[in-house]
Amino acid sequence: MDIYVLIAFDPGARNRFGSEVAGWLEEEGFRDTQLVPLPTHLALALANKPL
Repeated sequence: MDIYVLIAFDPGARNRFGSEVAGWLEEEGFRDTQLVPLPTHLALALANKPL
């Protein structure tokens, strides 16, 4: 939810590419990032965070 708020409500909010969001996740230690296309123009970002 926090990443949604950052993307949608930040004063500099704009459309983001999935690769940009995946990069944020990887910078924070998430691995196996996947972008799953949805039946719209959007995609779902999935990732695993090691313990």
